Amino acid sequence: MTNSSLGEITGPASVRFVRRLPGPIERVWSYLADSELRGQWLAPGALAGGRMELAFRHADLSPHHEPAPAGFGAGGEPHLLICKVLEMAPPHRLVFTWGDDMDSVVTFELTPDGADVLLTVSQTGLKRGDMLSVATGWHTHLAMLVERAEGRTPVAFWTIWRSLDGVYAGRVAS
Repeated sequence: MTNSSLGEITGPASVRFVRRLPGPIERVWSYLADSELRGQWLAPGALAGGRMELAFRHADLSPHHEPAPAGFGAGGEPHLLICKVLEMAPPHRLVFTWGDDMDSVVTFELTPDGADVLLTVSQTGLKRGDMLSVATGWHTHLAMLVERAEGRTPVAFWTIWRSLDGVYAGRVAS
């Protein structure tokens, strides 16, 4: 496993990624739970009262900018996703629903590994038509997280996303 390894398609409706981040575990947990830090790699938003709001602005994840691909919208308004927190066990586990119908579930698991932390991200309950964009999206967002956690400024979100365009297509189809 490397921090650029492709995600594993673990079933017809699920994907899993593992990344190694510099610890301690509380630091990595902050990148999940703290809105400002989460906003550097995924999306900012409140996490309280059994609910998490994610306000996606992919162009804001890096000071480097590139236009979004066709079909992803170029407007300045964030894409807002409301999630229901199913489990929160700091600093080891965060589980929440994903999507408007809340049928999909995202799980973050943090495991200490020496001075590092293994972060496992799984998403289950995906619709067949969403697998490709979700796998590519998580890979891209986690690349942003690795860069931030290692003290580097990431390239533009869409630069990374475009480099993966088509990479997951064969994996999702098989």
